[in-house]
Amino acid sequence: QPTVPSSTPPRWMPTRMRSGCRSRAAARARLPPVAAPLDDVLSSDELEPRCNSAAAAVACARAQKDDLSTLHCLLQLEIALTALDDYAQLLSVCDEMGLLSVRMQNTHYTSLAALGHGVAWIRLAEFGKADAVLARAIEELPTELGPVPEALLRGLAAVSALQQGRAAAAEELAGSAMNAVTRARWTMAELRLPLCCILEVYLSAAGPERYSGEIESALGRLNTIARRFPFAAPNAFLFQGRHDWQQNKRERACLGLRHSLEAARRFDGRYEIAQAHFWLGRFANSLSGAVHVSEGAVVHLRSEEHTSELQS
Repeated sequence: QPTVPSSTPPRWMPTRMRSGCRSRAAARARLPPVAAPLDDVLSSDELEPRCNSAAAAVACARAQKDDLSTLHCLLQLEIALTALDDYAQLLSVCDEMGLLSVRMQNTHYTSLAALGHGVAWIRLAEFGKADAVLARAIEELPTELGPVPEALLRGLAAVSALQQGRAAAAEELAGSAMNAVTRARWTMAELRLPLCCILEVYLSAAGPERYSGEIESALGRLNTIARRFPFAAPNAFLFQGRHDWQQNKRERACLGLRHSLEAARRFDGRYEIAQAHFWLGRFANSLSGAVHVSEGAVVHLRSEEHTSELQS
């Protein structure tokens, strides 16, 4: 029989803060964790049991008619499904979390459900739907949740705007997401996604040199996260490689993109593997990058399999 997660301090919190948090646990019992990082989960073979365990915990909490525990368990299931890139199931779980949190008037979980919706709609290229849910979540975001959910929501909204050609709005949202990241002082796995969103917008800007300071700062934070949480390494290598390419550091760019692909394969990250192939392919097909990639690699990178994987 699976146990329902307790309201203990999250593992990423510094040890010196745990005792104080435990003494306030009863008062904070209704505040959800931001999103516990899956720092001990390295592959889909390990993620699937975690996902199954979370689903069983949801069923247990439902059977006990414990709505708050159900929300806790749904959050864990949301995190696991996001890591598995199972967006159809993710949308279903977030729908349930959103409806239950609204019925309970728990705005904290309503915001966390919106995060899952935003990720899923963006990955499914449904940017209009992503805009709607993210704009509402940003407007209604409880201040008690702190800067990390704000950075996530604004970062996702920035990428959605970028994909729709609204560069000015995307850059403004990326700036506000970066402000939120700056307010989050600790090295947390949850900052990986907003930093990736910020870098995507700034590196895609017309004249990215305008944001050189922000790019260097975001890369520094992302690299620090990757050293502590190795599953962030594919993202850190990817954006460093793209930045090096823009800086005309071709050999370093090629090395970074290759490292991104190797790390993504090691952690079995389907989305990260596709991204690494996409950017290595663009690099290989460029006049300046072709000399750094073998012809065999170019043929492989152009394969239909990886193009369809990226589109999915």
